[in-house]
Amino acid sequence: MNRNRSDYLKDIRNFAVELHNTAIECEDIKLIGDYDADGICASLILKPYLEETTGKKVTVVIPDRYTDGYGIPDVSNLNLNKGTLVVTVDNGIEQTEKIDEIARITGNKVFVIDHHNYDKENVSENSIVLDFHENTLTDVPDYCGTGLAYLIAQQSPCSYEDKLQTRMAILSCIGTVADMVKVKNPYDYNREIILNGFETMKAGKNLDDQLKMFLDGCGTFDKKYITTSHIGFDIAPVINATGRLVMNGGQKVFDALDHGTKDDIDYLFERNEERKSITNSIYASKELAEQISYDKPNVLFFPSISEGICGLVATKVVERTGMPCLVFTEKQEEQGRLVGSGRNKEGYQSLYEALKSIDIESFKYGGHADACGFSLDMKDKDKLIEQFSIEKTGENLKEHNFIENPKITPDELYALEPFGVDNPVPEVDTIVTVDSYKNMGKDPNDPTKKNPVMASTVIDGVTYKTFTLGDKFAQGEQVRVKGTLGINEFAGRCNVEVTISEVDNLSRNKDLSMLDRQLKELSEQIDLPTIE
Repeated sequence: MNRNRSDYLKDIRNFAVELHNTAIECEDIKLIGDYDADGICASLILKPYLEETTGKKVTVVIPDRYTDGYGIPDVSNLNLNKGTLVVTVDNGIEQTEKIDEIARITGNKVFVIDHHNYDKENVSENSIVLDFHENTLTDVPDYCGTGLAYLIAQQSPCSYEDKLQTRMAILSCIGTVADMVKVKNPYDYNREIILNGFETMKAGKNLDDQLKMFLDGCGTFDKKYITTSHIGFDIAPVINATGRLVMNGGQKVFDALDHGTKDDIDYLFERNEERKSITNSIYASKELAEQISYDKPNVLFFPSISEGICGLVATKVVERTGMPCLVFTEKQEEQGRLVGSGRNKEGYQSLYEALKSIDIESFKYGGHADACGFSLDMKDKDKLIEQFSIEKTGENLKEHNFIENPKITPDELYALEPFGVDNPVPEVDTIVTVDSYKNMGKDPNDPTKKNPVMASTVIDGVTYKTFTLGDKFAQGEQVRVKGTLGINEFAGRCNVEVTISEVDNLSRNKDLSMLDRQLKELSEQIDLPTIE
């Protein structure tokens, strides 16, 4: 049966009605989120929605990455009573035993709002599930947990005050961008959710104290253009960092953004700086350089790193090698157990599907096409390295996403937003003559400093910038460069820039560029309907 996004929105509305009717009759409400940006933003949306529509206090539980792991925590620690309603968001889809135990204690089914891939036979009969993934269907929405939470909240019979509506719009945008979902899928409203968030942040009105302090610290109010890049690099990492590094970090982030003080918000930024330092150190390490491969998927074991950093390292390795990557380490709270994360590369089969082929009794995993989490016993480490295999499904589209000359204004580039997995940032592959360059950053000429040095080159009014590649440039030299387009804002000036990823010896492609295709699509685009 062919369905459109209006049909799926009806499913969301029906779920919201059933959730509301159950919540009205329950004794109390327990909301279980997740410790990443998607799970935290979704929880920050659903808590006020449930409180506004039921008049009851909602207790939010964000699992600890280290002691709980992904998903529903130990049920005995949830303080459940007869009549308690439990709602999960961004987790819970296949946790049959825990859901059955919750239902036994509370007498209520568990409402599960999850977007992760799952097998139907693993879903408890004691759960009421809002998710559209079915193994045989491709024409489905690609919402993250936050997107689903936002659309559920929009079905409220109550009207929200301006500050709460603003809060929901911004959080839904942040979570959707952070979870890297599709932005041009005709079956969902991700594009509208993101663009609405951009405009709301840009307006900067009706902000509550916590969101105002947080966005101010992220530099949002200094931006003329609110972009997916700003959210992906300046905002989402601050939300994720504390949950990665600190015991009960996810709960600390939720509490800070829900009702925290300036000190609580500042703490998030301090942990993000710590995260940057740790990740940069690992990325520049000899240990990493000796392990990684550029011609096959990587499975990397680092026994001494924090498990919260595994996903970040995997992302860096994918960017560096162009290959899917699993990174794992020793689990701090469970001797003899290993835990890790994986990241995928465009052009390869679903990471979730690839992990199904792992034949190790102790191996547990979850996730979706582009990212995963997993654990296994220490004794099975070598088996995982031997067994992991992921098929290349087709040509990597990014090999054809190049333009030869980035003659585009900031407004034209911004009009192509939002960027996402199905609308990637335009890339440049061109030969340039270097006019001049200068090193920037903290103490760029001090050889004792380990921070990467940025070289910035202005050519024909377009800024080309790169990290640790300054020695590749010489005045008057012709170089071939590849990189991604972005908008640079500094001292009130906005320019298009190219962040260089490679220099010299790059192939060029003269086919219709992705940028040309996107501009053509934009000119022909019919305005999409607003959320109903």
